[in-house]
Amino acid sequence: MLKLILGRAGFGKSRRIRELIEQTGKDSGGQILIVPEQFSFETERAAAEFKGKSESFEVLSFSRLCDIVFKTYGGVCTESIDDAGRMIFMSAAAEQLSDKLTVYKKIMKHPDFIKSMVSTVKEFKNCSVSPELLKTVSAVITDGSLKKRLSEIALLYEGYDALINKNFSDPLDNISRACTLLDGKDFFRKKTVFIDAFKGFTEQQLNLIKRIIISADRVYITLPCDRPGLRDPDIFFSVRKTARQLMKMCEEQNVAYEQPEILSQNRRHSPVLKAMESVVFAGEEGEIPENNGCITIYSADRKYDEVDFAASEISRLVRNEGFRYREISVIAKNADEYSSAIETVFSRHGIPFFLDARRPVSGLPLMLSAKSALEVVLTGYSTEKILSCLKCGIGPLCDEEIFELEDYCFLWKIERRDWKSPFFKNPRGMEQEFTDSDKQTLRHLNDLRKRAVEPFLKLESELSKAASFKDCCAALFGFFENGNTAKRLQKLSESFRLDGDAETADLNERSWDAFVSALDRIALLCGQNPADIKSFYSLFSNLLSLLDMGSAPKGMDQVGVGSAARMRPSAPRAVFILGANDGVFPGLSSSGGLLSDLDRAKLLKAKLPVADRSAKGLCEEGFLFYTAACAPSERLFISYVSGTDGFPSPPVLQIENTFGITPLNSESREKIIDCEYSAFESLCKSYRLGGAKSGALNKFFKEQNPSRLNSLEAFLNRFDTDISEQSALRLFSEHIKVSPTSVENYHRCGFMYLCRAGLGARLKKPVEIDSQSRGTLIHHVFEKMFLKFGSKGLSALSDEQMKDEVNGLVYDFMKTRMGCDKIEGSLEYSLENTELLLCMIIAHMAREMSDGKFVTLRCELPIGRGTDDSIPAFSVPLEKGRDVSVNGVVDRLDVYEDGGKLYFRVVDYKTGKKSFLPDELKYGLGLQMLIYLFAAQDYFSKAGKTAVPAGVLYMPAREAGISDGQSADDLDKQLRMKGIVLDDEKIIEAMDPGRTGRYIPVSFSTSKSGFGNILSSSYSSIASEKFFKKTKEQITEILAQMGEDILCGKFPADPLDSDGNSGCKYCDYSSVCPHSGQTVHRSVPKLSVKQRKIILQGGEPDEQ
Repeated sequence: MLKLILGRAGFGKSRRIRELIEQTGKDSGGQILIVPEQFSFETERAAAEFKGKSESFEVLSFSRLCDIVFKTYGGVCTESIDDAGRMIFMSAAAEQLSDKLTVYKKIMKHPDFIKSMVSTVKEFKNCSVSPELLKTVSAVITDGSLKKRLSEIALLYEGYDALINKNFSDPLDNISRACTLLDGKDFFRKKTVFIDAFKGFTEQQLNLIKRIIISADRVYITLPCDRPGLRDPDIFFSVRKTARQLMKMCEEQNVAYEQPEILSQNRRHSPVLKAMESVVFAGEEGEIPENNGCITIYSADRKYDEVDFAASEISRLVRNEGFRYREISVIAKNADEYSSAIETVFSRHGIPFFLDARRPVSGLPLMLSAKSALEVVLTGYSTEKILSCLKCGIGPLCDEEIFELEDYCFLWKIERRDWKSPFFKNPRGMEQEFTDSDKQTLRHLNDLRKRAVEPFLKLESELSKAASFKDCCAALFGFFENGNTAKRLQKLSESFRLDGDAETADLNERSWDAFVSALDRIALLCGQNPADIKSFYSLFSNLLSLLDMGSAPKGMDQVGVGSAARMRPSAPRAVFILGANDGVFPGLSSSGGLLSDLDRAKLLKAKLPVADRSAKGLCEEGFLFYTAACAPSERLFISYVSGTDGFPSPPVLQIENTFGITPLNSESREKIIDCEYSAFESLCKSYRLGGAKSGALNKFFKEQNPSRLNSLEAFLNRFDTDISEQSALRLFSEHIKVSPTSVENYHRCGFMYLCRAGLGARLKKPVEIDSQSRGTLIHHVFEKMFLKFGSKGLSALSDEQMKDEVNGLVYDFMKTRMGCDKIEGSLEYSLENTELLLCMIIAHMAREMSDGKFVTLRCELPIGRGTDDSIPAFSVPLEKGRDVSVNGVVDRLDVYEDGGKLYFRVVDYKTGKKSFLPDELKYGLGLQMLIYLFAAQDYFSKAGKTAVPAGVLYMPAREAGISDGQSADDLDKQLRMKGIVLDDEKIIEAMDPGRTGRYIPVSFSTSKSGFGNILSSSYSSIASEKFFKKTKEQITEILAQMGEDILCGKFPADPLDSDGNSGCKYCDYSSVCPHSGQTVHRSVPKLSVKQRKIILQGGEPDEQ
């Protein structure tokens, strides 16, 4: 006989079951209590309390009941599979049936499809839908697309079952097998069976219950609703439907059933929670008591704020209201979304908690290392994969050694085959000469390379000899066993524990068993598959993605945290519901597997018992929320994330309206200082406001934790990039030495200058022939060629001789810098282009110097280097005996003597685009060549010369627009120098005899009688002596002000834009700059041609 016991949440259904167990114990031929097995540990602990009521009393789940049936009557004696095994067999079925698939053929090997197929088959088995039934239904389906898909699903389902049934069994079939074994047996005869804590049953479970009802003496089943009849869908719809199914089952089997016992007394202590359950959820009418803080609703700014609110309230309940931690539960629709915040915030508040969730093993170091090791072999020794494997923390190198290796790999773009032979390139890159110290560093790096790569070489060798998947498993196992991995895992776990992460330490220690178990499963289920490393890797990765591990509670007094579908708290006094947003909790129903809601509707119409996840699915979601909200006996806290797209879910709004609750928010809630973390948070908010509270907190942290206070002050002053005068002196000294580039950097952005010149922060860059390295190479070759041949000797070289000389110099340069003879790949190709460029530029310069009267005095002339071949720096005195001096190297210094005067010019080779803009001078930009010019002038003047600046010129030394086979005229046009020259026709003639405009940026008009006046377009390239004199004074003032500002610690993050170039666009320090992301910059105003002409003649633009 069947008796249903119906009652809504909190009405005492489980209590009534305990009473019945006691009442029927003496007269019963045995008692069985069946409870769910998929709930949290708390449900199982509560169920265990029922034991001991009678000697023949058993507490079982449906799966445990099946095990007893099999032991009694014989049944499954083969190896069982789990989700990992299902994945393996479904992959194999798809592979075997690939020729018969059309709809799913292209995606049949994709892991997501395999997972979806497994999910679909699991649903079919729970619904007692066999492959044969699927085929029958697909035959009558009229929808062509669904028909084809259903046929292929049935085909894969059938093939999957056939593979399993050869040597294994699927626990999903256990209930169906048990039902077959129970037919005609008296297993439940004279027994009393109690089924409690279910809200519904699968088709398989209903089939088993049918056999229990037929055979047992009495059957009691509890369901969480208040009546069995059906009405319009509400949160109890599915439960009521189950009640009707059970009564109809009795009628069909001619089994008597009593009228359901309907429990009507809500056993909660709180009148408010009683009213919420009956009025809000059950739709009854009744008196609404005053809330009095029994229900609290919080509108959070974000998820982290939700968790922080919950932590504060939990601390208050325990401290002020006598709650125990174990009497409090935290429930979310999906607890995984809150796990990180809960772990952080609860730990800070000192709240012990147990998160009832399973952690995937795929992210544990051992599993990541195993995947990476196979990827190393598959990718042919990809540097990314090698480093990924090493960084898992269980390899042969320590962190510092890995970083050293990574730096070298990044520098020289080490890839694949490079790992299998010794490294040979300069560890400091191409900009430095290869020294004995570099050779020693290289030997150390090669030792690291060897230790890192040897295990992979052995793994590759073993995998290449493997004949089957079982051999592949053995090879991968050997990779770790030979590497002393167990001890390294233990050491890694100890480090996790020292960091306070005991859970991760525990999972890490258990990961070895999980890894071995995964290999065992592959070897057991498909060990005889022919060895194919790619297929083995795919199977192994898919298997890892399915494996997870849970943790046991570490203590008795802990807050329980879990997901709504899994968690069933045992009579908590207080419950916190997180994430009660519209469309989230209760959420929207989603179809799993390969069937849409529309597909399900059509299958249900064809009498196929699949899950209905449309409107009825929404009812089930509502029931989950109802269960969570009605779980506490005294206090309920509900929170949701507000904002642009954040709204509370309908039941939350209904609770608000029913009890007149105004949600708290981050501004209105009382912030309780219950730990150092909340104290510091309060100090952060009130630090600049002052007051007694802020003062007390300030004093506390000064005494107890001054480093936190220093961090707060540093953060609040993060937009102030200035430093103290003492720090500035320590970084730069009283005698500041700068390069012209540093001068420009300071004026473009003080903060950038501080990072680069003061702190020495440099962005790591790989070796390549970029504009900077190409410039270094070009300067080296020019210097050597002019020293060896001079301008006249260069003119006499043939093209072939020029090419041989340049090639030799480039080769010697690279050998000296790289430390090797090998130049290959993209570097070799880039150098070939650079050699071609060098030959053409040198030929052009030879023509220019042969044609003109200026002669080259020095190439690569050092300034301020303190060597015999160096000239003094351009130095400016500061206050207090300090000074700032500009050092550097002049690419080329040319001179021309006439009339007792020494005219001189500086020439710079530019691999990028560069032109002279007088607009920039007063802003501290574009000063390099002028500073060099004035340093040379001071040097010549001290030597007794009447030195007159004749100009600064920029020679293009880049590939753009230059190609092999160009005529000399075309090439000269491409390489025509930019810059400014002295406004003196005699000097211009000395630079460009014939006034052709071929070499310098000055052109003349022509007529029948010869050359005429300077063209107006050239006025922006000629400057008066007054301009040079005035500019020298201006630069002196700029440098003096810069020096004083540096030594006062002024380094403003105030970028300067010039000529369309943003000071921030390519800045290496944007990630640490307080100005980053802001759009307001200083900018250099663009002057007209007329204004530039005035400046170059020594005037001011506003004098026009």
